[in-house]
Amino acid sequence: MISQVTLDMILQAREIVNRTARVTPLLSSTQCTELLGQPVHFKLENLQRTGSFKIRGAGFKLARLAAEGQTRAVMAISAGNHAQGVALASRLNGIQSTVFMPENAPLSKIQATKRYGAEVLCRGLTFEETRQHAMEWLNENPVEFVSPFDDDDIITGQGSCGLEILEQLPTVQTVVVPVGGGGLISGMAIAIKSLKPDVRIIGVQTESVPSLVESFKKGKIVHPIHKPTLADGIAIKQPAERNYELIRHYVDEMITVSEEAISRALFFAIQYKHIIAEGAGVVGLAALLEGKIQATGPTVVVISGGNIDVKLLDSIINKGMLEKGRFLIFRTLIEDTPGNLKKVLNLLAQHKANVLHIQHARFRSNIPLSSTEIEVELETRDAEHAEEILSALNAKGYQVQRL
Repeated sequence: MISQVTLDMILQAREIVNRTARVTPLLSSTQCTELLGQPVHFKLENLQRTGSFKIRGAGFKLARLAAEGQTRAVMAISAGNHAQGVALASRLNGIQSTVFMPENAPLSKIQATKRYGAEVLCRGLTFEETRQHAMEWLNENPVEFVSPFDDDDIITGQGSCGLEILEQLPTVQTVVVPVGGGGLISGMAIAIKSLKPDVRIIGVQTESVPSLVESFKKGKIVHPIHKPTLADGIAIKQPAERNYELIRHYVDEMITVSEEAISRALFFAIQYKHIIAEGAGVVGLAALLEGKIQATGPTVVVISGGNIDVKLLDSIINKGMLEKGRFLIFRTLIEDTPGNLKKVLNLLAQHKANVLHIQHARFRSNIPLSSTEIEVELETRDAEHAEEILSALNAKGYQVQRL
C-alpha cells in the first residue's frame, strides 16, 4: 500500500500528538563530537512518556479513532514499546485495549502495559507465533487493529519528532534513526525532507535482523535470516510495503551494526551521558561509535527508547566494565599456611585495588598439596591499573592466570 502521509498532515497532527507526548530534550555530546568531527546531539526519546517514541504515533491514532466515535476497542501486537504506547493512548481516549505480547517479553514491559490499562495476553515464544495468536483472536473479536508501523496515522504521529529536531537544531545536517518496522524514520523523513531537503537521513538496524537494510540495498522487500538480538524493540522480520516505499523515497542511507557494538553503545550511554536506554534505542549511537556514520555539519542521533530490563542492564554494565579494564579477575596459587592470603591482600591494597570477591579452592586434583588456589575479582581504575597490579603480583613470584 502506498502511503498518503504529507507534511501538512504531520503539521496538523502535531497539536493532537502534544496532548499525550512530550517535547523531548536535545542533548549535546562532547565525546561524540570529538569522535565524529562534527557537532553531535542526542534526541532523547527514552525520556518520552511510556519510555519511547511510540506514544507519538499511538497518541495520534487513538485520538483520531476517539474523535470519529466509532471505535470502542483496539488490539495491538508488541514486544513492549508499542504495547505501552497503545495502552496509555487508549486509556486517555476512553478506548479499551487488548495487547498480545510474546511469553518471553521483558517482565517490566508486560507490567508497564498492564499499569497503563491494557489487557495483556502473552501468547507464543516468538513474535511470529504471537502474531498468529493475535490474528486468530482478531477474527473472533473484530476490533480495530493498531499496527506499530504499517499505518498512515502512526507514521504521521511519529513525524512530530522530526519537526521538533528542526526547531531545536535548525542547522542540523544529518539525522540518524533506529529502524525496526520503519514507522519512526518514515514519519521523520517526510517531515524533515519536506522542510529541509539537504538533511541526510540515515537509518540503522541490527545486523541480526536487517530486513529493511537488505530490502533497501536490493530494491525489493526481502526476508533475510534473523538471529537473537539485544535490540528486541526493532527486531521486525517482515517489513511492510508502505514503510519500505517511504524509506526508499526519503532515506539516504541504511546501515547495520553488530550486537557487540550495541552492547558497547549501551555502556557508553550510561558511563558518559548518564542515559538509560534499551538496545533498540542506541543502534544509531552504536553506528557512530563504530565509525559507520559519515556526516557533514551538526548531527542528531535519535535515542528512541529506554525500556531496558534491569537484569540486562546489570549485565551490560558488568561487561562494559570488564572490557574497559575496570574489572580484573585472576587466579593464582598461594601456600596453605596462615598469613599468605593476607600478603596478597596487602599487595592489592598497596596498589589501590578494590577487592570485590575472593574464592578459595583446596581440594581439587590439580592443586598441589599444601597449596590453595584463590580466584580474585577486583575493581580497578582502568586497563593500565589492571596491568600494573598483574605486574606487581608476578614480581612477587605469583603465577597469575588472568580470567
